[in-house]
Amino acid sequence: MDKYKFKPSEIHVQEWSSLRSCPWNLSPLSGVKLIHIPTGKVVCCDGFRSQHKNRNEAFKILNEYLINL
Repeated sequence: MDKYKFKPSEIHVQEWSSLRSCPWNLSPLSGVKLIHIPTGKVVCCDGFRSQHKNRNEAFKILNEYLINL
């Protein structure tokens, strides 16, 4: 599989996490939003509880998109 060479200046990363305080046992929410500035492509991932897994998954999705351009 080919990999796109990301430059740090091309990517804007936004991360969020929140703990909900409520009577139910809900897992904390966390997510990552990547914006590829040259193309304007936005990728959001919040499917995992781990911030690192969300970030890796978002970069995989963005990589696949940029390879197929």
